[in-house]
Amino acid sequence: MSEGNQHIKDKTYPFSTLIPVRITDINYGRHLGHMATIGLCHQARLLFLHHYGFSEMDVEGLGMILLNLSYEFKRESHFNDVLNIHVAIGDYSKSKFTFLYKAINAENGMETMSSQEEFSFFNYDKGKISRMPPSFIELCKKNRIEKV
Repeated sequence: MSEGNQHIKDKTYPFSTLIPVRITDINYGRHLGHMATIGLCHQARLLFLHHYGFSEMDVEGLGMILLNLSYEFKRESHFNDVLNIHVAIGDYSKSKFTFLYKAINAENGMETMSSQEEFSFFNYDKGKISRMPPSFIELCKKNRIEKV
């Protein structure tokens, strides 16, 4: 990261992390590709979960399973840009919840991408969807924001 990169906080999102755009994230259009975007969100999500003492495969013995995802590019990101990726919880119920993401170019402060991913908890031993564990419900309550 260059000296100009700043960890810009967004007060509506409870968590953020700086992630550089790698050369392998670049597509034929010479900007951040869609597959790499999914990977950046995945990395930010794992860091968010780790920050709160969880992992995708063990929240009170249950794992998480992706149901749906969408993202919107707002501006191009290029090799060596550093993205400040903000993570929060959106809507949630007894069986589903949504991660919300917003990526900001740390150099110029411009939003480059937003995304949302819907998950359920999954009992991989039994092969079925499970109710959200109480500890994760608490995490949702503390980290929920309205969709922006």
